[in-house]
Amino acid sequence: MHARSSYPVTQGSSFHLGIKSQSTAARVYSAPKVHRLAVDDTPVVIGDSSITVFGTDVSGDLASGITYLGGPDDDNNGFVTTETLTQAGEYFQFTWTDGDANLGLFSDNDHAVGDLDANRGVWSNDDYLFFGARSEHNGTMNGLYNENAYASTVLEGAIGAYYGRVGFDVDGRATVWASTDGVTYTVKQRLDAAAPTGSYRFIWIPQDSNANLSTLTKGQLAVGPTMYFRYVESPDGNFQYPLFATVEEAEYYYTQSGGTDTVKYDDYVYPDDPTNTSWKMPIAYRETNGGFAPENQTFLGNPVTYTEITTLTNADLAPAVFSASGLTVNEDSVVNYQTQPMDTSYVTTFTNLPAGLVDSSVGMIGGTAPSVSGDNVTNPSDSYVIDVTRTNSYGSSTGQLTITVNNLTPPSTLPSGFTQEAGSFTDNGDGTYTVDNSSVVQVGLTLAEDKRVIIPASWAIGNVLPFLDYTQGESKAFFGIADLSPNWNDTPDLHSDFDAVVRWEATSASQHKHSMSVGDLIGANHNTVNSASLAYWNYAIEWDGTQLHVLRSATLSDLQTKHRSEITTGLIISDEPASSRSGSLPLVVATRAGGTMNLTTSGLSVIDIPAEPVTNLTPWTKALDFSGSSERAVQVSTSASVNPLRMSGVSATVSAPASSGKTSSDSNSRPWATAIVFRSDKHNSNQHIWNMGEGAGSNDDNIYIRQSSFGSLHFGWGRDGALNECALGNVSTTTGWHGIYIAHTGERLSGSDATAANLADCFSIRRMGSEWSQPFGSLGSELSTSGNWVTNGGRMDRSITGDFTIGGRGSNRSFHGKVASMVITTLKLNDYMPTEAEIKMMITDPKKWEDDYRVGQYVRAGNSSSNVNYVPSSWTVHGASIMWLMGDGSMDSYSNMIRNDVYSSDQNYTKLNMISMVSNDIQNVTINGLS
Repeated sequence: MHARSSYPVTQGSSFHLGIKSQSTAARVYSAPKVHRLAVDDTPVVIGDSSITVFGTDVSGDLASGITYLGGPDDDNNGFVTTETLTQAGEYFQFTWTDGDANLGLFSDNDHAVGDLDANRGVWSNDDYLFFGARSEHNGTMNGLYNENAYASTVLEGAIGAYYGRVGFDVDGRATVWASTDGVTYTVKQRLDAAAPTGSYRFIWIPQDSNANLSTLTKGQLAVGPTMYFRYVESPDGNFQYPLFATVEEAEYYYTQSGGTDTVKYDDYVYPDDPTNTSWKMPIAYRETNGGFAPENQTFLGNPVTYTEITTLTNADLAPAVFSASGLTVNEDSVVNYQTQPMDTSYVTTFTNLPAGLVDSSVGMIGGTAPSVSGDNVTNPSDSYVIDVTRTNSYGSSTGQLTITVNNLTPPSTLPSGFTQEAGSFTDNGDGTYTVDNSSVVQVGLTLAEDKRVIIPASWAIGNVLPFLDYTQGESKAFFGIADLSPNWNDTPDLHSDFDAVVRWEATSASQHKHSMSVGDLIGANHNTVNSASLAYWNYAIEWDGTQLHVLRSATLSDLQTKHRSEITTGLIISDEPASSRSGSLPLVVATRAGGTMNLTTSGLSVIDIPAEPVTNLTPWTKALDFSGSSERAVQVSTSASVNPLRMSGVSATVSAPASSGKTSSDSNSRPWATAIVFRSDKHNSNQHIWNMGEGAGSNDDNIYIRQSSFGSLHFGWGRDGALNECALGNVSTTTGWHGIYIAHTGERLSGSDATAANLADCFSIRRMGSEWSQPFGSLGSELSTSGNWVTNGGRMDRSITGDFTIGGRGSNRSFHGKVASMVITTLKLNDYMPTEAEIKMMITDPKKWEDDYRVGQYVRAGNSSSNVNYVPSSWTVHGASIMWLMGDGSMDSYSNMIRNDVYSSDQNYTKLNMISMVSNDIQNVTINGLS
């Protein structure tokens, strides 16, 4: 507990004392901490001109004394002064030599001076005495006269030796004093409270003859200052006293203690005094290095009670803890930041300053802000927490300052087409970019279906190997097709993050390792190259729409020209992607924690997957060229028994197959299949590629494939005004070759039943070719759908007669383009429709199709529902299967015309005559994917 300082109070004030303690050791002082001492000024002599005599028998003057010559107890004679007392501390002082007299203060508030002469009756002792006593002949002051009977206190009995004083003490109370030596006066009696405000005269009323007043003066009590004694404990354990708030107190103490110097005190300010007061300490009679608080002290004989000046502890006086909202600066900027206010004496130090910043003394942080790594998107700023310690003689305090350094570097922009997937990259400022470690970038290439991307060894030598460092763990670089859901937040992984990938890894100063993997394969093929700078291997990744393949060869040209089946000196691994994929696949480069690589696609190439080497039995070296102008090839016989499209001449509706995917079992069912390979010149005319039918008349029924003037392909059945047509897509180029397969289940519909949905069930139509996909590599989807049967409602129950023509509809609707093959075959009743494998082979290799799917098999005869054993080159089956190879047949020539290669010696039934054509219309061709 620290006691509060004392404070002066105004005379007459009332107040209550309240004590609040935080310590069980607190104590309450038993005596007030106010000490005043009154001293006398030299009195002023009052002359005769300053008195008014009343009554009789009073003679003399104040200079030599006033004497009463009347009888005893003659109370109504005497004098009163013109001088008055009006304020606290004023008094009248007097001496006498003989006889008793009543004397004291006359109040102008109570009486008029004229009343004294007017009242000649007998007075009592109190009359006209506001407050007074009797000066007796023996020299003492005795008695108490109190006209108004105010509360009073008699402190002494009869005292004194012919010296008296009456007036007001410093508190304004009417008081009577007496003295034995005329120097020291003792209070005999006084009122308990201050007298009413007003003017008061001295009145002397003799009681004995020869009563005498020798002298009369007026004086003023000189009041010493109120003394508030204080001490301080500063620093802890060191006591200093006495201390005063005013100069008057300090000088008075010094003088009263015996001091004589002109300069009587020193000013003291204590750093642990929270009020920062300048205290006054006497230059002597003091303690400046005490071990204890002052006790049992007196001043001028009075006990002194000290009040402690409230001070702070050493801990309190330690510097205030540094506090700030933080400092934000830009990287590489000059910093001058002041943490210590001016005019403070503590010392400030800093801990954990980042590189570039220094302690510039007096609480100043200076220097240059550090650089921030990365860019201001991935790493907007760096923060540093600095300890700021302030120290003085009392202790220290530590606060914290957070310095935020802004990153001013904008993110680098990758070249167009590149996309950052993870990590970072470095813009080298010279047009080159480096993929940083643990990073992934999607390059500006994609791998479409039926495409191959080639990664030459020279690309790895220039862009990968120089950036790997075997001394760094995980120094690896990747190139490949990312998994559908890679986890780039983790380090790129050979197996879990890629569907197809090539990896280079630095292993020593003289070696590096190559790895390749696909799909979900847990293992990978690894190969060590005894050079850190020469790649040796060339790589390729290809996508055929179903599988991904990673290829490796020491010979770059192998990867540029050969189908994967032809590469025998390297390695090929293949697998389907871990997740279903379609369309173009993005290519990425990636690095592990210890690797980087140059970011470029220069040197990489994307090519079509080279065609698989042809192993067809069909040569595919010839084709018939049609140039319009009624050029056409026509089967020499119109007999229903030698062309399955004539369906034995049946004219009836035929029921649907018993189950989907099979041919009809109806006795009138004559199912068939066809396949043609052709190339269109895209002539702007409506033209038939092949036609089985009666011609151009309005009542002529035909079955055909036609190409519109816009290049769209259609399969049709019927006659003008009653047609069923299925859209087969478009011809886009004049260079692409097309294969179209059309098979009929044998079901034949009436006009009312020939809906799009029912027609779709009657046929299977597939298409393949070199124009829109890998050359004859994949079979297109089913085209006989209700959505593609754009025209319907035509009867199918009429007989189909007339010519079979390739290159037109008879002499009209002539085709412009080339035809390389045409196959027509019967299908058995109530049998499964051809599989995709058979369909593909019928289109791409008719000779092999005959070997695999006809020779030694039972097939339906060309003119009935009966089945016969298929023996090649025999009359029995030459109407059941027809194969025209358009110059590649074993007996084809302009003179022999185009023979049915199933039975090439036949000239009378299945041969094609070339009408309006010349020998040069049998042309040499190369069909990509077939020849």
